[in-house]
Amino acid sequence: MFIKTRGLTSVTIVFVLFTLLNAVAYGQSTGPDGEPIRIEKIINRIGWKLPSVKQLSLIRRSQRAMHGTLLTQYDYKPKAELDMSVSDYFRGKDGTLIVNTYNLIVRDVSTYEYHNRVFAFEIAYVPYTIGDDGVKRILGAVIRKYYFDEDGDGLFESLYDMPSMPNFVPRTGSNTK
Repeated sequence: MFIKTRGLTSVTIVFVLFTLLNAVAYGQSTGPDGEPIRIEKIINRIGWKLPSVKQLSLIRRSQRAMHGTLLTQYDYKPKAELDMSVSDYFRGKDGTLIVNTYNLIVRDVSTYEYHNRVFAFEIAYVPYTIGDDGVKRILGAVIRKYYFDEDGDGLFESLYDMPSMPNFVPRTGSNTK
């Protein structure tokens, strides 16, 4: 597999994630015109690095129904500015893995629980850059990423751009398959 990187990531990070088989990518090979397409799901077998609850302040706790199942949602804000690097993964028409990595500030975090077990993190990030003058500048819109513990083992190994429900959380609503 060939790897191209864009942004501030290093080939070493990609090498560790993919060559040592700690991460697996799922998705189509290319788009309709051969353009690179976003890989829909990335699994990092050792789990994704997520903010610790110690770094966050609880804003609210609420009950929320998803697919007919009652869940508990906790919404947090970072106690201090929290920087992270997050990547988007694409597959080029020649099979090349393209990794775009961004410097991001964590804006807010939500966790979702079922029977007192957290199964998902929703993290809203704001991209930034540092100018030649050393000043941090916000670049644009909020980016949301969803991290899932799909099997209930406490390890958040699945990364999605869109949310879903893990297999151990029942789907009892009428909008299920």
